[in-house]
Amino acid sequence: MAHRSEGSGFLSLPAPLHAVCALAPAAWCLGYAISSLMLGPHIGHQSSTFVLGPVFLMMGAPLLAGAGYVFGKLLALILHAFFPHRRAWLTKRYATMGIVAIAAAAALQAGLSLVAAEHSARPRVLFNSALIQKRGIDLPAGGVRPASRIYGFLERVDLAIPWRGDLVQLMYRENSVGVEFASSGRSLSIPLTGVDYVVAVDAIELEMGSSHRPALALLITGRATGQRDLLAVISESRELIYLELLDRFWNYSSIPLAIAPSPAGDLILVGSEPQSLLVFATQDGA
Repeated sequence: MAHRSEGSGFLSLPAPLHAVCALAPAAWCLGYAISSLMLGPHIGHQSSTFVLGPVFLMMGAPLLAGAGYVFGKLLALILHAFFPHRRAWLTKRYATMGIVAIAAAAALQAGLSLVAAEHSARPRVLFNSALIQKRGIDLPAGGVRPASRIYGFLERVDLAIPWRGDLVQLMYRENSVGVEFASSGRSLSIPLTGVDYVVAVDAIELEMGSSHRPALALLITGRATGQRDLLAVISESRELIYLELLDRFWNYSSIPLAIAPSPAGDLILVGSEPQSLLVFATQDGA
């Protein structure tokens, strides 16, 4: 009668312990990477981790597998010394299930972190005391004024700009952008909600509503793989009156922020193509 080896079938991995220990960290890396790559594009590209993280993990998987291999060799020696009759059972029984469970746990961990980051980036309109509204409005034939780039990481631009008798300077912190007004000594902080790294900031003056109240609009561009920007509007009294997280669909290499005149107040334009612009109408709100 044929002998049936113990632990045969799908739940068995007929491999030595060092091979199992090498496969386990590699399975964790690949499970995490695959989940990130599958979920990232569908929930809003909320950070660079869904691209860069999986790449680094897949690059590091062979190194972790090598470390697991050495650890498995040492563990096999210990088990052979103390449990000589149980070592084969420990290396084969349920090994495949264990490795699959490790990969599944890593995939779940990656998915939960991406969903949590997406949830933290809601709502998109974070602050609006100026009654600014996003609208589909026919743009005037002329008079559109593009913004100026006052910060660019790749272009090595970091400028202070004059505005309303003051000098505006940006200060970069871990989770916010500080706006310093040199002459008045005022300052405010713009939280980087949903943006993990700033690569560019564009700025332009505008007049809000039919009363033409002066304001300053900033478009804060996040990391390229993050695919999200922040539109901020600062009032003449140096207060943050509008902040919205935008899902980027434009090319930020050319300045995507501009102003168009309107009898009811300047329109804020965001985008790189005339046929697909975000239009923000200012009003005579508080």
